[in-house]
Amino acid sequence: VDDWASALPAVQAGHVMHELYGRHANVFTGERCAPSRQRGVVAVLTLVLLFVMVGFAALTIDVGAMYNTRGDLQDAADSAALAAAAALTTDEMMAVRMDNGSIDSVEADGHFSAHTYSQSNPSFGRTATYLQTSDINFGWLDLLSSNSPVIVGVAGEDVNAVTVTARRTSESSNGPLDAMFSRIFGTNSLEVTATATASFDDRISGFDTNLEPGMLPFTIHENLYNQYLSSGDDDYSYDGDDSTISSGSDGVREVNLFPHGTAPGNFGILNIGTPNQGTPALRNDIENGVDPEDFEAETGSAILTFWENGSPTTYQITGNPGMHASLESSIMQRQGEVVGYFLHNNYVEQGANATYTITRVVFARVMDVQLNGPPSQRGIFLQPTSQVGGGVHISVDAPSSNGEAGRLVISR
Repeated sequence: VDDWASALPAVQAGHVMHELYGRHANVFTGERCAPSRQRGVVAVLTLVLLFVMVGFAALTIDVGAMYNTRGDLQDAADSAALAAAAALTTDEMMAVRMDNGSIDSVEADGHFSAHTYSQSNPSFGRTATYLQTSDINFGWLDLLSSNSPVIVGVAGEDVNAVTVTARRTSESSNGPLDAMFSRIFGTNSLEVTATATASFDDRISGFDTNLEPGMLPFTIHENLYNQYLSSGDDDYSYDGDDSTISSGSDGVREVNLFPHGTAPGNFGILNIGTPNQGTPALRNDIENGVDPEDFEAETGSAILTFWENGSPTTYQITGNPGMHASLESSIMQRQGEVVGYFLHNNYVEQGANATYTITRVVFARVMDVQLNGPPSQRGIFLQPTSQVGGGVHISVDAPSSNGEAGRLVISR
């Protein structure tokens, strides 16, 4: 009895220790607790961790698929927007700017191009990307703002941009993106969209004569040029499908580089690179375009700059205020081609060496040439075009050229 009584405190202490630490050791025997209990705890932890890992796998794989799909849709939207914006550089759009054409026709061409280019772009699990007509919107974009939207419903001549949205949604023809591991969480599909805005940025700052079409050594006063654009004759028509020129109206007024009966100095032949050029040299410049080396010799650079540091720049170039009838055949060799020529705002007449203040370059298609016959019928008739060649330089602080030239760019 005494031994039992003396051992009682130890027994009571053992019960306490067993209650506190019994899951790890038996205080009476020193043995580890039952392995089945350990296995149960590990199983629960494994199940929880497995669920978390599967969740991360679902998130990683499906988010990656969404990311790749959005990249595909962005490619489709970018190409479709640029293709649609190209309609803003056509002869039809030039007629709209002259208030002689329909913006509806221009937009219809743009829609067709947008659909065509979008469908050539696959997206994740689809061989083509289809657009909804309501997701192609033409309008005006404030090019000075970095986040302004395209404003639709503006006057046709003010349209300068198009926004395209490509979708992988349940409402679109492309359908949503099929979910993979996310299905275990009840998500069977994922929706992805991408939007692009392309604009015709016509804020011209200069031209690289190395890359532009053959430049003619001709100039016309800018006031007379603007008069032709607003109220000139529309006697010629150009068919872009077969590149033919015919008599009749097509909505684009012509500019006459050799107007009969106007004041002296309204037109002229420029001496670019060589003073007092003779007829053979002029014929070469007309038939092949003025050589970039001649521009460099005349102005100091083959790249002509007409707007710099927020201000216009000009060039002083000598020339002849007359026009030689012997040049008719050379000019006719350029019929149907797009050429560049010059505008001036002032001249100082010095006989055959008048000096012109050149303000900018414009582009046009050669329609007809008549330098012989009755004076009232003579002329070099050019149809204004929008030039988007790689040699066009634009600047954020240059003024709009009213669609005369520019670059197609992704603005948003």
